[in-house]
Amino acid sequence: MTLVAVASWRGLGATTSSLLLASGAAAAGHPSWLVEADPAGGVLNARIPDLRAESGTSVESVAFDPDEADGLGLLRSSFRPFGSTRVLTLAPDSFQAWSALSSPRRDWIGDLRRLDGVVVVDVGSLRGGLLPSWRIVEQADALVLCTTPDPASLVSTTQWIETKGQSAPGVVGLAADTSKLLVVDAPVTAGERFGPDVAGELGDRVVGWWPWEPRTVDAVHRGASLDHRSLRRSTLARAVLATIASLAGPPPEAPDEPEPATPVVPPPPIGHARAAAPEPPTPTPSAAPSTSTPPAAPGVPPPPIGHSRAVARDSRSDAGPDAGEEPSA
Repeated sequence: MTLVAVASWRGLGATTSSLLLASGAAAAGHPSWLVEADPAGGVLNARIPDLRAESGTSVESVAFDPDEADGLGLLRSSFRPFGSTRVLTLAPDSFQAWSALSSPRRDWIGDLRRLDGVVVVDVGSLRGGLLPSWRIVEQADALVLCTTPDPASLVSTTQWIETKGQSAPGVVGLAADTSKLLVVDAPVTAGERFGPDVAGELGDRVVGWWPWEPRTVDAVHRGASLDHRSLRRSTLARAVLATIASLAGPPPEAPDEPEPATPVVPPPPIGHARAAAPEPPTPTPSAAPSTSTPPAAPGVPPPPIGHSRAVARDSRSDAGPDAGEEPSA
């Protein structure tokens, strides 16, 4: 299980990047989850009609469920399928969103680590002091900070990462150094921009440098997976998959199915003879012409032993008596 918190500090939002990461995780073979946890309110409800929350299919339905049900079971039953990703949306109203994070009825945030696969959580902007989404940031395996390649946004976000979030005196930073930098070359600013060659100077802090492809972004917002055949040549899709491989590694292999066990035949009881195997049937020899003497006709006595049978005269012969014999009177 890998929990990835996606946030922004300056220059870019985190919703589209979160959706791309969740879609990339599904395309890579991981069970994929996308959870909205922005205290300012959810975005996907208004952006994608298929994800408009229904009764019992949102973060609020999990956070304020009146029954004492299992939190993990609620998470697994409250998502909305979107492509190959399971999505939990958040109310666009900031009051409801903040309440679902700061004072929920049940500890649904702690149950996020009980989900399977890759869980991508959009925690929004980290500006504004101690936010109710900070707990998700602390327990995440990786905090991905999104920014653009313009100098001001990239430098400011890099400094936030180097100081582990201690951007001002008295601000509590990260307890663990889990933050990564994701640069998205989105056309949101004008002026000079850094190129991808800067990623080598920033070292392993950079988890991805994504190009901007409106066609790919639009396809993902419509529910397409990044491994769809229409996106095989997409540079953005390949970049997202490389980021997922860096964050979550390869997907778990499916366990091999065990071979069926050979039934064991118990030995016969002592003193009991085993049943003899049936003998194979003796093949019937092919019929051969018989050389034995054919049976006599009914009423005709057989010839004496050692005496050959008399040869019948030819019934067709009309000759008289044999020569040397006298004719009868």
